[in-house]
Amino acid sequence: MWKRMKNWFMRNRDKREYGLMLSEQQLLMRDIRNAVAEWRMACVRFEHALGTDEVDYAISTLEAAEKRIAMLMKRAKRVGMHALRLGEVL
Repeated sequence: MWKRMKNWFMRNRDKREYGLMLSEQQLLMRDIRNAVAEWRMACVRFEHALGTDEVDYAISTLEAAEKRIAMLMKRAKRVGMHALRLGEVL
């Protein structure tokens, strides 16, 4: 009886872990989408910058957005997300 309970628990634990893994990937996809949207806004901000201060701010925002996307892509690679799934975002 204990063996059956242990097997049942292990099967359900695997399902819970799989569910957590999916939700983690979904959160990561949301973060990547947000980062890409921030990058696009930074590009627009750079294109419409007028003074040197605005250009400097736009460049720093653009660089920060690019670093955030790179960081999230590395995390996606570690988690094992498929490249086609990431293509939905870009």
